[in-house]
Amino acid sequence: MEPRRQEETLRHFKRRVYGTLRNMATTSTPRREVRITQIQRGIEWEKVWNNLHSIPTSEGARSACYTVIHDLLPTNTRLHRIRLVETEDCTLCGKKDTTVHRLTECGEGEEIWEWTRIRLAAIHRTARRRIPPGWILGPIFRFCPRQRHLATLWILANLVYYLVHNRRTTSLEDYIELLRRARWKNYQGKKRWERVSNYLEIL
Repeated sequence: MEPRRQEETLRHFKRRVYGTLRNMATTSTPRREVRITQIQRGIEWEKVWNNLHSIPTSEGARSACYTVIHDLLPTNTRLHRIRLVETEDCTLCGKKDTTVHRLTECGEGEEIWEWTRIRLAAIHRTARRRIPPGWILGPIFRFCPRQRHLATLWILANLVYYLVHNRRTTSLEDYIELLRRARWKNYQGKKRWERVSNYLEIL
């Protein structure tokens, strides 16, 4: 029993040291506001951060969502704003290359987004037009039951992950295959029913 007690004491000591150092670091420098919250004041960012951290998916998909939410995707609109390219136009289709355009309007992305909207509309028992692209850019929604909420976040996160990492080689078939593999991994977990229940069966 004695070694175990010492180990727990050491763990508490390390936690206390970390807490002290963290407090010293945060009190000495004022907290800076995130750039995206300065640009878009009307969004309830607390909800967005909570949704981002509660997505039951891989770190890669969560990281892709982080990039999109923070407007860090290297679109030509963003690169033109910081004077790295000469035009805001998309190199694939010639339209204005915004984040929404790149993820939901350009090339195969439009077909993939429409397919995803149909599935999300079925999960929520609503019309497809009620599933806006804004859900990708800043998920401020909250649905009941929680399993449907998390399933919606899961689908959107995997959509963003696929479109961000496969821009020039996207296809609906590959996207559906990625979703099915990711769903299989998700279903292997012990807490499947607590997280997404059977909502992902629609995929």
